[in-house]
Amino acid sequence: MCWLALPSLRVLFAFASTSVIARVIGVLLLISVGLELARRRSPVLQESQGDRGVQRLEAGFYGTLTGVTTMAANAGGAAMTLYLVKMRVPMLAFMGTSVWFFFILNLIKVPLVIPLGLITRESLIANLWFAPVLVVGGFIGIFTFRRMNQTWFERTALILSALASLWLVITG
Repeated sequence: MCWLALPSLRVLFAFASTSVIARVIGVLLLISVGLELARRRSPVLQESQGDRGVQRLEAGFYGTLTGVTTMAANAGGAAMTLYLVKMRVPMLAFMGTSVWFFFILNLIKVPLVIPLGLITRESLIANLWFAPVLVVGGFIGIFTFRRMNQTWFERTALILSALASLWLVITG
């Protein structure tokens, strides 16, 4: 599914600015959050989740959206979160899947972004300055994560995805 979208993505990137792309992605993500909230409230929509064809289509959609979003706006977390919440992935598997997915995806992006000048000696030094904050944030995350149940985790994930999507729409 992802490979089928590549030609249209090339056209999109060739003719649209990153600001326009970010806004379009933000709108798609906001619609996805709305659809997920509607699905959770409707017994009819909840029953249709077992259809394998729909699941494959959704996986392709969210996979493509995550890849494009992370490359164009470095904001793929919202799309990935929506997919994992929709699939009702337990918290621990959710966190592990997200970490590994974005680690591998960002590793793949390195050879693509260096020639664009997005990774420089100066940016690496600036990143080192943020390392202590990253460690503190990790401990705060562990502390918070251990005290949260699945329902609150999913609600928080949906709210944060909606906020990130709204940010993309507003700021581009």
